[in-house]
Amino acid sequence: MNWDSGAIMIETTDGGYSIVGANYSKAVGQFDLWIIKIDSSGNKLWEKLYGGVSYDFGASIIQTPDDGYLVLGSSQISDTSDPEIWLMRTNSNGDSLWTKKFGIGLGESIISTSDGNFLITASHPMFINSKIIKINPEGNILWSKSFDTSLDLGNSIVRCPDDGFIIAGYTSMLIYGQSDLVVTKIDTDGDTVWVKMLGGLDQEKGKSICKTVNSEYIILGSTDAQGAGGTDLWLILLDKENPSDVENYFISPNSFSLEQNYPNPFNPSTKIEFRIADFGFVTLKVYDVLGKEVATLVNEEKQPGTYKVVFSPESSFKQLASGVYFYQLLVSALQGKDGKAENYIETKKMLLLK
Repeated sequence: MNWDSGAIMIETTDGGYSIVGANYSKAVGQFDLWIIKIDSSGNKLWEKLYGGVSYDFGASIIQTPDDGYLVLGSSQISDTSDPEIWLMRTNSNGDSLWTKKFGIGLGESIISTSDGNFLITASHPMFINSKIIKINPEGNILWSKSFDTSLDLGNSIVRCPDDGFIIAGYTSMLIYGQSDLVVTKIDTDGDTVWVKMLGGLDQEKGKSICKTVNSEYIILGSTDAQGAGGTDLWLILLDKENPSDVENYFISPNSFSLEQNYPNPFNPSTKIEFRIADFGFVTLKVYDVLGKEVATLVNEEKQPGTYKVVFSPESSFKQLASGVYFYQLLVSALQGKDGKAENYIETKKMLLLK
């Protein structure tokens, strides 16, 4: 299995691109921070690995005025230790000039400021209370500030015309669901100007933010609460004149659905996802081929949203043999167009292999 990964790619002053990520070493079973330089046609010019007997990951990279690089990531000595925020300065050929560590955390994104310094976003390993650090070109800390629970992870940052910054990430404050996409504006001193949350009853996350050619801000994120099922890409465009005009936005499913279980066939367990568009009493039951009920997975009132449950025959229903089973979703006491109660019902087939 190849576990090499690229985190981000930037365009460089020579018309080419630089990619930062992590390279997995099968020999030692650990990762090294990895930089690849390519030309405009995608041909590799050079690549370099950084790190030692530790888990080293690259998350963000920017080019410095001398065509060198500042690379942000994290370094973890062992499985039992906490990762540390790791910053590295290189020359234009990728040779390391110096490295700095800024305590426990995961480096997420780095950007230059109008005064010639740099801003770093970092998250806690437990994804609580992310922070922002301002450094000078030598990597020395000018100031550091932690967010409260309004931002657990700041994945990406962009500079505004007023020299403030907008950060895209997510929070687990559970205003709407398991996690909500968060857009945060800070001023030049790192103080919060405004915070907006967008989400549904499941997981929404902000992955990246950038400024368009029209000076608007576009956010790339993910959502489990709408789309084609499972996790979908989510694009959000902010108003260029007043980005804070985006409202706290709740996504509610606009239809009912029962998804195919995954994995299928399965052993020992499988996940079943369903969506409901209205409040109702929900039952999700499993039947054998003779129509005998063998398990009740859900039996309660639920609000509109997307839900996932796990069916584990081995843990609760050891008498079940290999074969075909049916799972049925029933949502009752719905309000129909004529004002009368209606039911939504759907059944799907799954295969248990022992």
